[in-house]
This record gives sequence, C-alpha cells and structure tokens, in this order.
Amino acid sequence: GMGITGPTINAAMSSLDDFNFLKASKNKIITNRTTYSNKKIKEKFNSLIIVKSCNIDYKKPANLEDELKIRSFVKSITKTSFFMNQFISRDEEIIVEAQIHLVFVNENGKPVKIPDEIYSQFKPYFCDSIKT
Repeated sequence: GMGITGPTINAAMSSLDDFNFLKASKNKIITNRTTYSNKKIKEKFNSLIIVKSCNIDYKKPANLEDELKIRSFVKSITKTSFFMNQFISRDEEIIVEAQIHLVFVNENGKPVKIPDEIYSQFKPYFCDSIKT
C-alpha cells in the first residue's frame, strides 16, 4: 500500500507542538479516511482508540511557514492494536518519522478486539507485508 497522503498541512504552530500535531493527524486520518470519529467509535462499539506509545525521530527541524505533508500507514496489526508509521516530509524530504502504537480499549481501559468494520476501513493503508 502507498499509505495515506493527507492534505498538505501548513506548519503554523510554535515549534510544531509535535505530539499534538501527530495526534491531530491521527484523528484526521481516522475521521477523513473512515466514516468514524472517536466519538462515533465510542457510541457504536463502546470502545476508544488510544495512543499507547509514540516514538518520534526528528531528522530535520521544521520552520513556521513550511508546508508539510504527512503520510501514514499501518505497519502491523494485532487483534487489539495497530502499529502505524508516519512520515512528515517537506519538499519530498522526510524530516520526521514516527511509530505510533494505537490500541482499541473499552471504557475501563482494557484492550478489546478491533471491530471488523474498523479493520476493513484501515485495510487500504496496510503495508504490503501485512497478510490479510
């Protein structure tokens, strides 16, 4: 899979409040690319998607007016979680690389199986190495 190429995002934030930037882009992906926001997921499946861990590798700094492009794809998947890779690039040069572990949990914070409906929504963004 090519991954998700989001709309270019203008980095008009102080030193890119980085984690929030990535998180916003995660929510954007979930909202834009699937028919579900976290609110709908909560209402429909009684579960939430949480960020369990996030590893960010800053290769180059971003400046305030930079136009950044974010690509995300699912690197691997378990019954309850996705491991996503995110690449932020400026002029085709990758400046940030992030690995994000997203987990589906119920209202008590216990991991739950990813609903089939959600799973199939994410399928187009699976790496070729994931056997589906």
